[in-house]
Amino acid sequence: MKVGYIGLDARGSAFARRLSGSHSTVVYDVRPERTQAFDGKDAAVARDPQSLASASDVILLCLADQTEVEDMLFGPHGLTLGLKRGTLIIDQTTGDPARTRALAARLAAAHGATLIDAPTSGEPDEVAMGAACLMCGGPDDAIEAARPILATLSDNIVFCGGTGDGHAAALVSHAVAMCNRLITYEGATLAVKYGLALDVTSAVVNKSGAWNGASERVLPILGTGGDTTCQSLSQSTKDLQAVKHAAMRCGAPMFIADAVRNLMEVAGNEAEASAGVDELARLFEKMADIKFAGA
Repeated sequence: MKVGYIGLDARGSAFARRLSGSHSTVVYDVRPERTQAFDGKDAAVARDPQSLASASDVILLCLADQTEVEDMLFGPHGLTLGLKRGTLIIDQTTGDPARTRALAARLAAAHGATLIDAPTSGEPDEVAMGAACLMCGGPDDAIEAARPILATLSDNIVFCGGTGDGHAAALVSHAVAMCNRLITYEGATLAVKYGLALDVTSAVVNKSGAWNGASERVLPILGTGGDTTCQSLSQSTKDLQAVKHAAMRCGAPMFIADAVRNLMEVAGNEAEASAGVDELARLFEKMADIKFAGA
């Protein structure tokens, strides 16, 4: 199969490199500088989405949100201008399940293409090792056709159900992960205010019932001032906003996740546009008048 990959941020680039090791791969990004690492190396670079579509049997999308996905598919320079009937599209973008189902129906009816959702959870280093979690949803025959591609991307694949169910699972994962991160910052703030060393706090939390994925990643690094993730604050906030809209659509209460999202939006309003999720630590430092570094 000839594979196209669109969206070459840190995570998308890592996925594209995994694909290019075993599949004929062509890549594209609206930011040309992101394609430079692939130009003539491992993967071909498409000049536009239409040419990528015409050269690909399978297309993967890893974009900021579903508005970008819809524009990439159906916009004035979108994939559907060159899409072949029978093309399989794998959407790795965080999205709303209902909107995913609508996009899939539109693609199938008008273009004879199949959309499955396979959003991800994992840092670029985990992607590079094949350890990122893929949450997949789609028709059984499409999932079966996608297995060789998915298996190239990761050894950690969860098949969640029908179209949109992968996106539903990803929303759950994003909500829990960010809530865990914020309560970890809160706990660390309380520890510092009481004069506890962060290495002691890390040992206690990560060897007790308080352990969570965020505490394991964040607490050992927080006192050094280092980065715990490459995820941007703006993208993570968009993910939590997607959680909010999906929850409103189905009537699920989101008291804690909404509070976390509000704090993230406050941090984003005060931070540089390029700020990462670790900027949230600065928000807690400011509110509590502390410094984590060296604590």
